[in-house]
Amino acid sequence: MTSVMSSSGSKGGPKPPTPIDPQKIIDAQSAANRIDRITPFGSQSYGKGANGQDTFTTTLSPEMQSLVNRSMTTAQTPLTPLSSPQGMGDLQSALMARAQAGAQPQAQKPQQQPMQQIGNQPVNPAWNQALGQIWGGH
Repeated sequence: MTSVMSSSGSKGGPKPPTPIDPQKIIDAQSAANRIDRITPFGSQSYGKGANGQDTFTTTLSPEMQSLVNRSMTTAQTPLTPLSSPQGMGDLQSALMARAQAGAQPQAQKPQQQPMQQIGNQPVNPAWNQALGQIWGGH
C-alpha cells in the first residue's frame, strides 16, 4: 500500500480547522443572552459603564420606587411601644384569678384517681391468667 505525502512531509488530506478561541464563544453567548426586560415592577437593561465595563441596571417603576422609599423610611423610624387598652389590666387579673381558683384542690369530697378505682374492682381470674401469659407468668 502506498501513501501520498504532501510537500511538508506529512500524509495528504485536508488540514484540520483552526481551533476557535473559547473566549469568542463566551462573548458571543453572553451578548446573545443580554436581553433587556420591562415588567410592571420596572426594567432591567444591559449597557456599558463610563469605564467600558459591562453594566446591568435595574430601574424600578414609580410605584415600586415609592414602596421601597416608604419601607426604608419606616425601617429607620424608631419604634414606639404599644400600650394596652384601658381596662386590659383588670381583665387580665380577673382571668388569672379564675385560672388559679380552678387549679386549687376542691374542699369537697376528694375524687379517687382512675387507677385507684380500677384497683378497687373485683378481678376476673381469666384476666389475671391472660396478663400472666403476656408478661411471662404462669
